[in-house]
Amino acid sequence: YNNNNNNNNNNNKQIFVGIAGSPGSGKTTLANNICKYINNNNNIYHKTCLYVPMDGYHYYKKELEKFENSINAFNKRGAPFTFNSKKCIHDLKHAKSNCIGFFPSFDHTNGDPIENEYELNNSIDIVIIEGNYLLLNLEPWNEIIKLLECSFYIQYNDEYIIINRMCNRHISAWNVTKEEAMCRIMNSDIINARLIDEVGNGSEKCDYYIDTSTGSVVENTSKLS
Repeated sequence: YNNNNNNNNNNNKQIFVGIAGSPGSGKTTLANNICKYINNNNNIYHKTCLYVPMDGYHYYKKELEKFENSINAFNKRGAPFTFNSKKCIHDLKHAKSNCIGFFPSFDHTNGDPIENEYELNNSIDIVIIEGNYLLLNLEPWNEIIKLLECSFYIQYNDEYIIINRMCNRHISAWNVTKEEAMCRIMNSDIINARLIDEVGNGSEKCDYYIDTSTGSVVENTSKLS
């Protein structure tokens, strides 16, 4: 973000930034750190930032129980069809149009969203949204990119790294064994990660790549409109 960019100096002009990538790629950590950095250095940048995770749009467990194949829905939780994409897109469109809104978070321990955890008001300058499917080139997810001024896709070159991260996260959040965590990863999480990478999430739609192997940010010169 360029603080001196004249295109961003309109009154009440909020900038929506998307950070996408697979589970375990580091989206949440990156988005949180950027948001904290901007807010902690408000005296320098004169900007305020709000972090919004897509995780809050998981369907509630009670909603998954009503799916035609509820067992499959629970086993595949984290796949695109287990997110309330319509609600996510509705909330983002409302926020984009009105510069205000509320967004849910997700309680990984209890396994359900927490409504109205994040509040957007017209004093916020930058909204950083992060999630697996923000740039997914499938309907209705592909509507989100139209709302973003800038988008980033986190690339990873070593699948083992994200598997290890997810394994540690599952063990910590759910108090499961390593074997149970790995079963979940191989039957759901890694499938989602490959879907994200294969369906043009970053390679076709993002403005910039973030290369985790080098820490570099690279402009996507072959971006598709």
